[in-house]
Amino acid sequence: MASSPAKVTGPPRSRPVRLATPDQLADPAWAWAAYEPGAQRPWNIALAAHLYRRAAFGANWQQLQQTLSDGPQHTIDRLLQPQADVQTYYRTQDGYEDDVRSVNELRAWWLRRMIKSPHPLLEKMTLFWHSYFATNGGAVQQAGLMTNHLRLLRRHALGSFGSLLQNISRDPALLS
Repeated sequence: MASSPAKVTGPPRSRPVRLATPDQLADPAWAWAAYEPGAQRPWNIALAAHLYRRAAFGANWQQLQQTLSDGPQHTIDRLLQPQADVQTYYRTQDGYEDDVRSVNELRAWWLRRMIKSPHPLLEKMTLFWHSYFATNGGAVQQAGLMTNHLRLLRRHALGSFGSLLQNISRDPALLS
């Protein structure tokens, strides 16, 4: 006796994203223009999910629904300047960070911080710069140096690249 296929439930699929034409890609004015949703480029769940994958660590279904109703500009503003009490969260996290005794504990602590952060763009950029400068706990093997390195990256993650370079060039974790 043949069984019927299982029914998959979950969020509905959105319409496919329209890609830019070759003429549009060759036009710098189009490429650098602010995104304006419209008939040719609708704001949909695929674009919202893409934004969250690029500027955060993804989004859950409720966040995506909120993003669809808020629109792209409000979502970008929220990612750049979160409404949550970020400073209180970071003061708490910095207290835990000071208690880290090994590089493995630091990795676990940072992963938890990335997942729970009210400012995921800051953590995403900290991770980006961490990869860019290719410093890792396995090579440094001193939790204190790596903790200070991450603090430096976080402090400059969304700021001036020149300032980041000046400060990172004197970072003991990078020099070790």
